[in-house]
Amino acid sequence: MPEPVSVAGHLGRWQRLVVLVLGVVLVAHTVLLALWLAPSSPIRDTVGAGNLATYVDPYFQQGNDVVGVGSNQVDESLVLRARVQPEGGGEPFVTEWIDVTATELRAVRGELGPSRSHQMARRVATNMNFAVFGLDTAQRETIAETEANVPVVRLQRALNEQGSSAGAVQNFMAQDQMATQLSSLWLGALYDDVELLEVQYRVGRRVVPDIADRVTQKITDTDFDYFDIGWRAAYRANPEARAAFNDYLHGDAL
Repeated sequence: MPEPVSVAGHLGRWQRLVVLVLGVVLVAHTVLLALWLAPSSPIRDTVGAGNLATYVDPYFQQGNDVVGVGSNQVDESLVLRARVQPEGGGEPFVTEWIDVTATELRAVRGELGPSRSHQMARRVATNMNFAVFGLDTAQRETIAETEANVPVVRLQRALNEQGSSAGAVQNFMAQDQMATQLSSLWLGALYDDVELLEVQYRVGRRVVPDIADRVTQKITDTDFDYFDIGWRAAYRANPEARAAFNDYLHGDAL
């Protein structure tokens, strides 16, 4: 039998050079990934966290067309307040703004599988942001200035006159009703020693920082941009619904 011939002996000079270059690139890539994953050290600090992020992110970040765990680039918020009447008379007053999404977040921190009830406010905020983005500038100004004594039919008619999409108006009206009911139940359970007259809510939205800024800036360092919604007459739920929400709020959410 013929003696085995070394493959390396049949590689040309340029082929060996290509293999060498690929090997160097592979080693460098591995070292950079190891530094990216490693804790702070003199070597990592010398290379620079920004330089590592610039190299690693384009390979491992998800694109906007990818649906997955890391594809969520937006944080949303629902903030409420109420106009209330003290028991036994007295001058009505307006409560402080309450970020209910932040309250929900504190309630589910550490939970691997939070219940759907602990995500109500965030879901409403997501739907409301989507609905308001579908409106024109004039329509957004109208919903921000609407008072509680304006009938729903009149508000819907005004929005239809100001915009070209009846579907967008219809979607907003449906989401506004849901947000008003949630706000009334939430605030009614929180301020159970006063009469709830009117409610107002705001929906916020913020996006993750640009790739170049993520090393030094987190999404929690970014301010929300809010859509203001005008006052709405408080929703009068039946006693069973109010009792159930009261149990949820004081037993799980707060």
